[in-house]
Amino acid sequence: MEASTVGAGSRIVGDALRLQVIRRVSHSRLAELWNNPVFTQKPPHWITTITARFGQWFTVGALVLAALGFYAWWPDVRMAAQVATAVLIIACPCALTLAAPITLGTTLGTLGRAGVYLKQGAVALDLSRVDTIAFDKTGTLTAGELAVAGVETVPGVTRAEVIAAAAAVDAHSSHPVGVAVVAQARHDGVAVPSVTGVRARSGLGVEGRVDGRDIVVGNARLMALHGIDMSAAPPGAAGARVFVSIAGRLAGALSLVDRPRPQARDALDLLRRAGVRRIAMLTGDERGVAERVAADVGVDEYQAAMMPDQKHEAIGRLRKAYGPVAMVGDGINDAPALAAADVGIAMGAVGSDVALETADVALMSDELLKLPFALRLARATLRNVKTNVAVSIALKAVFLVAAITGHATLWMAVLADTGASVIVVANALRLLRAR
Repeated sequence: MEASTVGAGSRIVGDALRLQVIRRVSHSRLAELWNNPVFTQKPPHWITTITARFGQWFTVGALVLAALGFYAWWPDVRMAAQVATAVLIIACPCALTLAAPITLGTTLGTLGRAGVYLKQGAVALDLSRVDTIAFDKTGTLTAGELAVAGVETVPGVTRAEVIAAAAAVDAHSSHPVGVAVVAQARHDGVAVPSVTGVRARSGLGVEGRVDGRDIVVGNARLMALHGIDMSAAPPGAAGARVFVSIAGRLAGALSLVDRPRPQARDALDLLRRAGVRRIAMLTGDERGVAERVAADVGVDEYQAAMMPDQKHEAIGRLRKAYGPVAMVGDGINDAPALAAADVGIAMGAVGSDVALETADVALMSDELLKLPFALRLARATLRNVKTNVAVSIALKAVFLVAAITGHATLWMAVLADTGASVIVVANALRLLRAR
């Protein structure tokens, strides 16, 4: 077999290979993806910024209020000291500072038990604001396992000849199309001949020579590059179509299907019930394949034949049109879109290392029903945080008034501060019951 180019980030799924480095890492396709500015422009998390500003002003306010209380009761030194001390105790921000962390920590634990892992607790707050979710197709909405659904031939060519020719060149490919074709040849009991000069054409197909005849297996664009006459092409069938030419003449076509995950439509319906306004599908596959899968799973819109940078740009358009966006994907090509989204979600069971590294959330199984559960819990988390903050502020406001007017003793101040913290913790722990 002649030498072929292997891109950085590829996976070896068969025999061991002898590789020779011919380009610098900085020139690889993987490096191009990582050099996308979206990976270096992550802004500080909004909850971190709010917490920092609130802490500064709250400390200054507490000291000023204590000083005013002391001055108001002067020259009664005992009452002035009691009021100032009570104000400082009540104004202690323990409950307020616990309001978000204890809730987010509880959410992390609950999601972790369900096999949903967040890089940090604050991601739950971002997820709670999501109005739109974009999905990759292969390996995300579908199982990522293609199967041959039909074999069409031109007059004078048998089904076995088409399958044998396609399987011969695809036997050296780890692409899902190649795996499906070889599996079909094995299923039909077709003998696969030896091949030489195999050459993979990225995004097009595979070429090789069998018994001195040129074999080309790929899409219509690859056939056009070889000048193959497509006028005799058999009628189209459902699914992706892979054409096969033998010795410069069209021999037939294979129809392949990538079936949606069994839970895909149910998961999308549950996401809509959870408040998602728009669900989109972004895929590198051709329009016909995308249209069929979109209809099967029930997305609101889809975009096909997309390159990685186009997926990234699509995320920006969706955000501008509908609000905060989450992206769900599993491959290297999804990485820019995962990074560009407000929340990137990787399918951890089948996802690439690059996708997992880039994403904010990892679903450690193929169960899409975990996603609506995570979204509902995230929205409950935001409500819980708001409730905790409101209760803390209300309790402190009541007891601060009592302290300034001299009606709160030191033990009452301690009880108010401790009680607020206990209420916050108890309210956050309710999230442990989420199922």
